[in-house]
Amino acid sequence: MSLHTAITVPFVISVGLFFFVCGFFGNIFNIFTFLKSDINNPSIVLLFTSSCFSLIYLLDGLLTRVLAVGFGIDPTRTNLIWCKTRTYIGQTSSLISLTCICYAWCDQLFLSCQKQKYRRLSHFNRTKVAILCIILFWLVYHIPFYVLAQHVSSDNQTYICNVYAQYEFNKYFSYFHQPIIAAIIPIVFIIVIGILIYKNVSLLRINHRRERAQRNLTSMILVQTIFIIIQTIPYGFFSMYLAVTSYGFKPAYRKDIEAVITNIVSILYYFSHSFSFFIYYISSSTYRQQAKQFFIRMNTFHANRIFVQTTSNSN
Repeated sequence: MSLHTAITVPFVISVGLFFFVCGFFGNIFNIFTFLKSDINNPSIVLLFTSSCFSLIYLLDGLLTRVLAVGFGIDPTRTNLIWCKTRTYIGQTSSLISLTCICYAWCDQLFLSCQKQKYRRLSHFNRTKVAILCIILFWLVYHIPFYVLAQHVSSDNQTYICNVYAQYEFNKYFSYFHQPIIAAIIPIVFIIVIGILIYKNVSLLRINHRRERAQRNLTSMILVQTIFIIIQTIPYGFFSMYLAVTSYGFKPAYRKDIEAVITNIVSILYYFSHSFSFFIYYISSSTYRQQAKQFFIRMNTFHANRIFVQTTSNSN
């Protein structure tokens, strides 16, 4: 029995499906909960946007990976347009979601400042413009991913969807995009901003100017960024390892081990996208109240609908 059959397939099916189900419903709950809250709050609209693109990322990336690796259903092998589209959407939605979290961290930094001129940088209209710029930037940035993604012949006489076919772009993707843009830069940025926020918050606590709702938002973003760092570190380091060793000779058993680790690390990279609802629910009492109200409204609506149907049928 190969490592793929013994380890990869069961792991991807069990863990991948669990992640997807939690993330699919969790992000939907996030979206509706944020819509029912103060959507004019810059941090909330950033978390709302992040949840929307996390949902897209799960549908485009995680679900298709589970179907391909776990069940052998992979349309990217036969449909070049879908091969290009999946690559483009997956890369774009992931970094849009991550960048919104980073900007939400910046928004918390603005609000934690003592000087009014810095707190004014946290503004709803400014945030809307920033979100639009973030989306447009990553849409344009990832156009080469769509153009260069193509079918490449694999060892078993079939085709796989691959963005590494062009040697120059492969070097850029392996040595810069994956380890630097998708891993190191976000981690360093989050850590630096987090240190600055901690210093500012310490001063605000002394002056008793820290509102409860704002503390809850900071807690939500802080806990999520911690999980982003935890999931990104192995992904970034393993991407750098694959880049460094990509052109050397590798025996078959080593390729099998690397393929298993690649799938495991890739699935775990979806953690913060899949469990953001639970992260927010645990870290924020305000979010818990809003989520409970949303569940109550859903149950009430469902009960009223059943009552109306029962009444109409009896008549």
